[in-house]
Amino acid sequence: MHDIAANAVLACLLEVSSHKPGNVNRYRDFKDTKFEHFLATSASFYKPAYEAAFRGSLSSRGKIDYSQIGIGYLIREAVERADKFHGGGNTNLGISILLIPLCAAAGSIMSRDNKIEIERLKDEAGKMIIETTYKDTYELFRAINIANAGGLRVVEEYDVRDKNSINDIIRNNISFYDIMGITERDTVAAEISNNYKITFETGYNGLMEEYTSTKDINLAILKTFFMILSEYPDSLIVKKTSRKVGEEISNMAKGILKMGLKKEAIDELDDYLRSRGNLYNPGTTADITAASIFVCLLGGLKL
Repeated sequence: MHDIAANAVLACLLEVSSHKPGNVNRYRDFKDTKFEHFLATSASFYKPAYEAAFRGSLSSRGKIDYSQIGIGYLIREAVERADKFHGGGNTNLGISILLIPLCAAAGSIMSRDNKIEIERLKDEAGKMIIETTYKDTYELFRAINIANAGGLRVVEEYDVRDKNSINDIIRNNISFYDIMGITERDTVAAEISNNYKITFETGYNGLMEEYTSTKDINLAILKTFFMILSEYPDSLIVKKTSRKVGEEISNMAKGILKMGLKKEAIDELDDYLRSRGNLYNPGTTADITAASIFVCLLGGLKL
């Protein structure tokens, strides 16, 4: 269980260290959110990641049901701990939503088989997510408000800013899985409801192939980021601007991929994405990149 938590922390550290354009990284900050804030966030993630893995192991031994793992609670704990460690704003809501179920699934599989097969990891995470309850949604809403993330774009009747929504969630038994399925235009939510399609198909496969070929983890992460961004317009950008802007930026990423990730082109894109503050910040793509790194580490990638 400790190895799973350590790999989750390492995935967060590797993701933020890579020179991904438009995001905080080791070379560039935002005005209020800096590289060291993400380092603090990564360190703070160990405890909830370990708890998720441990609870997953309990479920595999029949000690608790999947519905009792507390995915929503652990997401909220991760966000609270990051807020405790620094004052740089929301740095891990999306990553926590993606990584906590994967940690629990990894703990379950390791406890049962003493090894992790990637396809089984995907299936186990999917089963756990489906078995979530309204309690997980309630805790997720608390996490969103703690992060002050402006709320996921959920359907109108389940607005995270409306206290009456909590009563509706309880009365209608709207689970974490349910709310992710009806959350509008958010790629992280779509990953949860679609069983991590991008993470495993584009992210895991692309990163493992590139790292196996080059043995350069920073290059592999950067290329994976561009592969995801080129195929899927970043939903954070789309929500802040428009679908058209998101697609334009995806086309820019596609062009840079075709050119072979030339440094000058990447720097030019980075400057462009930062020209409007963090309005063009491809943060959702970064979250899915982090999840992809985590899956690769669980699958045997060794630095």
